[in-house]
Amino acid sequence: LNQTETAETVRRAIRYHKGSFLKNELDSYRMENAFSAVIASKEQSILKLLDTVDNLVDLVYPKDYGNFSDLKMAIYEGLSNAVEHGNKNQPDKNIFFKLELKMDKIMVHIKDEGEGFEPNDVMNQQNGMQGINRGLNLIHHLVDEVSFNIKGNEINLLRIMD
Repeated sequence: LNQTETAETVRRAIRYHKGSFLKNELDSYRMENAFSAVIASKEQSILKLLDTVDNLVDLVYPKDYGNFSDLKMAIYEGLSNAVEHGNKNQPDKNIFFKLELKMDKIMVHIKDEGEGFEPNDVMNQQNGMQGINRGLNLIHHLVDEVSFNIKGNEINLLRIMD
């Protein structure tokens, strides 16, 4: 790891442990909100969904939580990859979206109807699927944690709240 990556890893670890501490201090308080949607594999559908996500995040979290532009960019990239690479730009195929807003974290699940892929193979490739690789690298830098289902047609994003 280079110095920038090391600093980022330490920052994320501190945020994670800070969130765990706050959660333990506030055991009697619980906040959970979930939103699910099924959209068509079209740019217009993605943009409408992003507007909805933006409004939900603004309603649930006060302004002092900071800016969510990184998370929104990661969601847009994940949705775009689902349309282009997962559903192969076929507008009759759907994207399944779930947003979980909790006191200490935001979780996003994006699933397409594609055949899936092996995320480790793509992340290790130098050539070939560069569009996916670039997008996944971007997503990894914008959120705290990224995971995939076994089939490789669902991406899960985690943002730990400051």
